[in-house]
Amino acid sequence: MFSNSYKKTFAFLSGVCLMLSSCVDLFENKVDLSAAFLNNVVWSSKDEKIKIICEGWALDRGYGIVNVNDESMFFQVLFIDNYDSLSFFINDKDDPRYFYGGVILDLRVKSISETNELNVNVHSNITGDKYYDEYSTTLVSRPSREDELDARYSGCAWIDEEANLFIHNNLNYLNPSKNAEFQGNHVLFSYCDDKRFEIKYDDDVVFASGNYVTHFDYMDLFFDEGCGKEEFGESLRMYTAYASGLILSLSDMKN
Repeated sequence: MFSNSYKKTFAFLSGVCLMLSSCVDLFENKVDLSAAFLNNVVWSSKDEKIKIICEGWALDRGYGIVNVNDESMFFQVLFIDNYDSLSFFINDKDDPRYFYGGVILDLRVKSISETNELNVNVHSNITGDKYYDEYSTTLVSRPSREDELDARYSGCAWIDEEANLFIHNNLNYLNPSKNAEFQGNHVLFSYCDDKRFEIKYDDDVVFASGNYVTHFDYMDLFFDEGCGKEEFGESLRMYTAYASGLILSLSDMKN
């Protein structure tokens, strides 16, 4: 009979071997997910259950729409190259500025085809929809059309140097309010329904509002009468920019 100490040592070593085996398997089967990162594309599953919009500079993140129990559920999606995974996050309930409220659906990329299609299967599913318990599908990308772009879901910052207005880059697509600066002061730029926007001072006073139209390299703001025209005029053209404020031309980037 083996002693208890021997049994514990054997169990410990067995656990270590299992962990090492899993790590080896993980690295042996790694795919170059970063090679699939593309800007201004829409990823769709072949079963039409999942749609991911990757707009602007943030190639490794997007805004996801998943059909869950016959209803659309909205997510922040991260393409995590270290683990060959696509993770679908919801907002933090305690602080909506952050999307790390939890991974509701996690997909692993098993392979990438020569045409840049992602073959995925489920790693974890807590959506409440059993359809995704044993899920596998193929994600196919296509270029975004300009008429379907929406700055609300863009990973870029936006700037108009002449008006001295700068909207910080978007880290959380699920929160429509973005930090911004106007004439050196902190303000809040909020995307509203029906392609509307508002700009507020820190005291929550709205000093500009109107409609926005998104293009690949810029966004046009059209101001309401009596709410922004004195500061900005009839309209303002905001150019795509890096987080540092340098203007970025997305049309020159690889699609």
